[in-house]
Amino acid sequence: NKEEEEDVLAFLNEEKKEEPEETDNASTGNNESKTVEDEPKGLFCPDTGFGWEEYMLTRLDSELLRSASSDQDLSLFSIRIPDIDWTSEVGKTISKIILEKFKFNDLVFNYGSDGLSGIVQNQNTDQALVTAEALHGTLAKVLAEANSGLSIFIGISSRSLRLISGARLCGLSGVVY
Repeated sequence: NKEEEEDVLAFLNEEKKEEPEETDNASTGNNESKTVEDEPKGLFCPDTGFGWEEYMLTRLDSELLRSASSDQDLSLFSIRIPDIDWTSEVGKTISKIILEKFKFNDLVFNYGSDGLSGIVQNQNTDQALVTAEALHGTLAKVLAEANSGLSIFIGISSRSLRLISGARLCGLSGVVY
């Protein structure tokens, strides 16, 4: 109902205020600056088919609100494959498997140069563990068959009957946005 939705929004907004502010490049010693070429073009990355990293938190917050309003669970998967080249054959195969597993490409997002985040609706922690184990096995098999020498790491966080912001859920799964 409308009143519950307003309570959820108020909670999420209050939690965002409590989170530390991002620091600028000067204070972190990071002198890299984004250029126009670094900005996302379109909704999906051409190399992976995943949504751009910059859009992830906004989408996660809206999915959290939807799941809280519908009393549904939600799981966030954080997957890293250090040193993967998404444009290689193995990278393309991994991308295809990920998109098939998560079903909706607008719920899968790039994370850094070697990872991704995926949102799964109506899935609790126990179901997410089963999904993660199966996905890990499938992806590890592809990496081994390609003699890539790459490893895969999967983190999970879920929202089950609690209110939580997207940024906090990301942190719990091992992703920092």
